[in-house]
Amino acid sequence: MTDIYEVIQTASDQHVRTLLRLLCDSDYNIKSRTVEFHGMIETLQPTSTSLIIDSTCCSISSDRKRKRDPLEIFYCVNCKECFIDEENDEEACSYHPGEYDPDRESFFADHDEEIHGRLDDEDMFATYPQGYHMSCCGDRGDTIGCYTGLHVGGNRKLKPTGSDEDEDEERADEEVEEESKVVKQETD
Repeated sequence: MTDIYEVIQTASDQHVRTLLRLLCDSDYNIKSRTVEFHGMIETLQPTSTSLIIDSTCCSISSDRKRKRDPLEIFYCVNCKECFIDEENDEEACSYHPGEYDPDRESFFADHDEEIHGRLDDEDMFATYPQGYHMSCCGDRGDTIGCYTGLHVGGNRKLKPTGSDEDEDEERADEEVEEESKVVKQETD
């Protein structure tokens, strides 16, 4: 199976745009999540304003035509928000680590799973978090999380191929392999 993260990292911009368009065209949920993620990413990207100081009159103006390198943005598997490493600290992520239990007595009192869908479904929880209680603290699912900590990235960073880090890792792996062989020979 193809490593999709490697494909995304190495494919042309046009290829990635085509993949995204096809995914959005094929599934409404993917399309709506893409719109949501786009909004999150837009708020995280720095403005492309560069300050230019005019030495003759000491004025500062902005140059919006300069492009800045986009930041690498990650998706937190806990709070379901996008983030950048530079802003990831011990209080960046807030979520409920427990399970969600449907409020069958009041919120979902008239719910028919054959008509409306299963209550133990993540999509149902995402749509109606106020109808669930969290096992970790008893609060409703739409409240601020009871646990705070670092964001946990759900996507992978790929190292550039041929980097010194790759070579160092390969050497370390080879050393561990050699040590394992020596230990095995000594025990035999």
